Amino acid sequence: NGKGEKAIKIIVSGGVSGTLLPQGTPSIAILIDERAENPKEYYEKGVAVITDKFTRYTPLATTNNYLEGVRMMQLAAKSGAVEPIYYDDLQVFEGATCNVFALIEGTLQTPKSNILPGITRNTLLEILKLDVPILEKDFSLEELLTAGEVFLTASNKEVMPVVKIDGSPVGNGEVGSISREVMRQFRESTLSDAW
Repeated sequence: NGKGEKAIKIIVSGGVSGTLLPQGTPSIAILIDERAENPKEYYEKGVAVITDKFTRYTPLATTNNYLEGVRMMQLAAKSGAVEPIYYDDLQVFEGATCNVFALIEGTLQTPKSNILPGITRNTLLEILKLDVPILEKDFSLEELLTAGEVFLTASNKEVMPVVKIDGSPVGNGEVGSISREVMRQFRESTLSDAW
């Protein structure tokens, strides 16, 4: 039916070719489906994530190369988690389908480099008014594991609080006050006439 929110995926290929090399006019496919709602308990009680030492080949582009993401999403689901968080020896990047924010030493941080800067992440950076500084700043896995609060952002997740990483609690293991305020401000902004 034509009612309710939709999930839209736009796929652009290199065009019809007899080889793997793009030739000619690109092909465009637009897929529209019903938007899947996440359980309310994800936002009220928080979710678990797992970590995955993995670097995306082209972090600034969304590609169809989701082999690692699919593999890790299946592993995450088996352990009761909703998402893998990618990292390397230097920094945390993002989730397979989302961005990451962490409250580290009194500052709300989201990785600055080697990520796909999502729409929800960028919206939060524009609208948030909090009692703590907000920074685009790369941080390590060790710093993430000491964070007092963590949440994920994506169009299909909005602002989703994380209460466990690799089975260990984030902060006190409950949805924190900053995460709740971010959820409130995001929802208020997206329901306003400004959009």
